[in-house]
Amino acid sequence: MINTKYWTPSILASIAVGLQLLTGGTLPTSAAEFVPPDNVGAPRGRVGGGTRGGSPFDQVSPGVPGRRIGGGSRGCSVTGDRPTDQALTALVPETTMGLTVEAYPTFFWYLPSTSATGVEFVLMDEMGEKVIYETTFRTKGEAGIVSLNLPENASLPPLEINANYRWYFSIICNPEDRAADVYVQGWIRRIEASAGLTEQLLTTTSDLERAQVYARNGIWHEAISVLAKLRRSNPNNADITTEWEELITSVQLSNVAQVPLVQEIIMEIEEDQQSRATEANPETNR
Repeated sequence: MINTKYWTPSILASIAVGLQLLTGGTLPTSAAEFVPPDNVGAPRGRVGGGTRGGSPFDQVSPGVPGRRIGGGSRGCSVTGDRPTDQALTALVPETTMGLTVEAYPTFFWYLPSTSATGVEFVLMDEMGEKVIYETTFRTKGEAGIVSLNLPENASLPPLEINANYRWYFSIICNPEDRAADVYVQGWIRRIEASAGLTEQLLTTTSDLERAQVYARNGIWHEAISVLAKLRRSNPNNADITTEWEELITSVQLSNVAQVPLVQEIIMEIEEDQQSRATEANPETNR
């Protein structure tokens, strides 16, 4: 068996190019470059500004852009307030729609240094009428990339295939005034793995190759999740770092491509509120 452990991204890219030429496929410009999928129905646009003037639950409707980059804050110290700093940023494609093939995917954000001690994640249905999952966590206040994996348990149903979901990630600057939150928002859709994707994954011999396959097929959440796990377990591996930076840069987020992964969110402040059957009420939920 050929040992691929020490193959560099350039070697892997050359092999991928050769295989694609033989099969008549199109050529990626980089081994780890994300290739946006066609016709996913994703909202266009990505940058918002300022803080919201109320609940964002009723500010995003189908076809309206999400918000990849959070604005300034009037309720707490956030280093992203200054023009030269990096703001709260969702690590998602420009459309703010990320595809996944997993029932319980992982989400990623760049969290700037902040004096706030709490952050909140909310997952809703497409129309914003039902809270699927809602939880609040402590933050250490340090700048870096944080991640959150949807918990796989009986109280949280798996994401439905071909259903769109909207999510919100907020820095809670003032629990008594949620209009002061700094937040980003986006979309996720779970799709069924195609026969082609499944076949390509079966031919991979490493997690690095798996990440490249996901990226080339437009499966954002698995591409970034696999590379993040590799980075955390191999922090000094230059090849993995390069692949990570190429993936993040390929979705025009080069400003946060080199920041460290600092925290997997696991410390809860409040009990999770999952699979809520009632309609979302801005006055009670925010």
